[in-house]
Amino acid sequence: MKNIIQCILLFFIQLASFTSIAQDIKPVQFANGNFKTNSNIANGLFKNEDIRNARYNDVYYVLVQFSQLPSAATKQRLEQEGILLDAYLPGNAYLAIIKNNFDFRKAKSFQLIAINSVPAFYKIDQKLIEFKEPVDKEQTYNMAVTFYQSIDKKLVKAALQQMGAVIASTRFDAGNSIFIQVNTAIVDAIASLPFVSSITLETLKDKTLNYNDIAAHGISGLNALNGKNLNGKNVTIGVGDNADISTHIDFAGRLINRTSS
Repeated sequence: MKNIIQCILLFFIQLASFTSIAQDIKPVQFANGNFKTNSNIANGLFKNEDIRNARYNDVYYVLVQFSQLPSAATKQRLEQEGILLDAYLPGNAYLAIIKNNFDFRKAKSFQLIAINSVPAFYKIDQKLIEFKEPVDKEQTYNMAVTFYQSIDKKLVKAALQQMGAVIASTRFDAGNSIFIQVNTAIVDAIASLPFVSSITLETLKDKTLNYNDIAAHGISGLNALNGKNLNGKNVTIGVGDNADISTHIDFAGRLINRTSS
């Protein structure tokens, strides 16, 4: 009888502990909204089949979520076991690459609470969904396809071209993004590629960023003579920046002194 009571008490303690953890779990924040991972590792519901669509060339391109952010030592251990963390996402989560030989039974020991494939919806820029060809032919757009850093860029280009994508010629060739001509017909297919992390609508034409700042921030009210009459005259600002800002548009002709320290 005593053993039965102890087992019942232990069950309710574990249940309360799980409920408390579940309440503290944050959704992962994407540009298109919040994604709830359902804590499939923490609650023991994870199955390898759940992420089969995230597999490409014996590697899983997934989203992992932790109960708390991993330390440098934990990241090193994860890499040794076959999990390489990529980009961080709000919600104690990372895009991650998991090797096919990883033992998923060890996931809890790294404070992992969820492993999910990333739904294609969260990869696609909302502007692309609503995109219409601009009337102004000089206003050109491209799609920027961003991918996990561990995959060879040549493989990504080949996969995109196989889907009918036309690689755009730009001066931005470094990093883990490839620019392609806008083709909304293949956006869903590209988003379904496991190693693709996002598809965004971009314009590569130079444009002034500060032209409407005064209106956007209500600065005219501060500048007005019959208002605050605050125009920055006789005001000196110190900026902490170890880069050379002398050529920056905001500082051109205004720099009084610069010290690299």
